[in-house]
Amino acid sequence: GLFLLLAIAIFWPLFPNVWYPVHDTTSIARAYLLADSLRHGQIPALWAFPIQYPLFHFYAPLFTYLSLGVKALSGSYFLGVKLVLFATCLIGTLGMYRLASRWGRVAGLLSATAFALLPYAAVNLYVRGAYAEYLSLNLLPWVFWAWSDISGNRRQLFAGIITTLFLLSHNLIPLITFPFLLVWIIIHRPSTIVHYLLPTFVTLGLGAFYLLPLFFERQFVVADAIAQTTDYARHFVAPSQLWNSLWGF
Repeated sequence: GLFLLLAIAIFWPLFPNVWYPVHDTTSIARAYLLADSLRHGQIPALWAFPIQYPLFHFYAPLFTYLSLGVKALSGSYFLGVKLVLFATCLIGTLGMYRLASRWGRVAGLLSATAFALLPYAAVNLYVRGAYAEYLSLNLLPWVFWAWSDISGNRRQLFAGIITTLFLLSHNLIPLITFPFLLVWIIIHRPSTIVHYLLPTFVTLGLGAFYLLPLFFERQFVVADAIAQTTDYARHFVAPSQLWNSLWGF
């Protein structure tokens, strides 16, 4: 109940409005394109119709699939996106509570509350409109919790499923997370290597439709060439810019 009230407080400004201004306004368009691709018989969808662009081939599609699924029930693309974001916040808060409560109930409550109210999470939600990244970060506690104990078949199956969802949620967050997750797994390693087989096969099997093209067909697009033109110096800001923003938020 506490976490539900916290999620409602975070999303309260979004409930009365149909939409709100963010940097990335393509989430609705992606859901529409995904629906069109599925209608053309692409299951799973890879090419975005009618623009003939490999959007779902290389861009992590989980958030778009979830929002389209809710849209099918609610009848509104906007409501579908908002409900998925609300559920994402609630699930992430519960995940952080589950992860941190191993050090006590108070630690779990404080950690979950702090996690839900992270300023960077607010930036993703209210400023950048980086919904896929918001989803990925809220799955993060569940990934670490799942891999902290894979001694039983249920925990191994859950670890494989949640890891698959995590990989499908965002392109970069899982890549950044992998070294830390590897250290976490080594610290919490089970008694035998056999425990790793089921979650590994589940992850590779469920995520193959997206992971294999992502790794083996990148030479057919110019994503890497565009990335090499990025001037990383422009992504560092002065301390004063952290507090005095011209974005208008």
